[in-house]
Amino acid sequence: MTRLPSFAPLLMLAAGAAAAGDAAAPSRARGLLTLQIENDVFAGIDEQYTNGTYLSYALPRNELPGWARWTRRQLLGVVEADDWQVVYGVGQSMFTPSDITIPDPPQDERPYAGFLFGSAYLSADTGRRLDTVGVDVGVTGPPSLAETTQKFIHNDLGIGDTPRGWGTQLETEVAFRVVYEQKRKYGTQLGPGFWGLEVDAIPHVAVALGTVDTSLSGALTVRAGRGLDIDYGMPRVRRSVAPMARENTTGRTRWNVFAGAGGRLVGRDLFLDGNTFRDSRSVDKEPFVADANLGATVDFGPVIVSYMHVFRSPDFETLDDWSQFGALVLRAPF
Repeated sequence: MTRLPSFAPLLMLAAGAAAAGDAAAPSRARGLLTLQIENDVFAGIDEQYTNGTYLSYALPRNELPGWARWTRRQLLGVVEADDWQVVYGVGQSMFTPSDITIPDPPQDERPYAGFLFGSAYLSADTGRRLDTVGVDVGVTGPPSLAETTQKFIHNDLGIGDTPRGWGTQLETEVAFRVVYEQKRKYGTQLGPGFWGLEVDAIPHVAVALGTVDTSLSGALTVRAGRGLDIDYGMPRVRRSVAPMARENTTGRTRWNVFAGAGGRLVGRDLFLDGNTFRDSRSVDKEPFVADANLGATVDFGPVIVSYMHVFRSPDFETLDDWSQFGALVLRAPF
């Protein structure tokens, strides 16, 4: 079977932007439903961070349950915003060594690992600044269903080699992380000679604490397009917390292309360090990991489609090459 080039999704998004034209303004929606898929199949490989899936629902803005109203009261004076929003989600992350056909992978390879989790986040949006605080809680080991998922895709659907090493995966463990993230947006509209294009820059910082992930990260994303008020950049399953987006009421197609880079100082990574309280496989992680990415977002009327291709520096000592994967995000009012 002929494999699409790694950047084929970017080309498809660009073609869709040209064909979509101006769309009718969508009706008012009560919330935002988001599906995020990250997979190394977009890069033509099957190893390391091999799959991440996240389904979330953002409640209508400023319709907050009790815990969110309490959290907002604690943050008032520190965070001043007119728009507050709660996001609930469920997701699964999957990690494998470089050769999934070996029943007993070498000890210096990334361990097999899965994480099945639920999350709750509260975001405050000023239009130029987005503050988000939240928590992920989940389970590793066989209850994560990562082995079941990969074997279904590879064996039952006949896509790829049969994975044989899941007997060596991390042990069962309930794990969590608490996250705070801040994004700021600095932008302008170019002059008449640039067809009304807008450009912006979005720096962001985040801190995570927990048994899943303890890290400090920073990044910068630069975008060009139309309707950049759509969001604060494309969300990610593990590294960006809230899939926010503003509803399109302009009747115009919104689109942008973007590129970004960032890095993380890593204190703990469960999927490299191994289980917290039990013996398991592990590798020596790198204390600093860099990411670079490029992609595009198109607003097809009520549906927002984004694709990002990610390049990541080695995150453990015995990994020689940069890894890569693609991320596809679908967002729609619901």
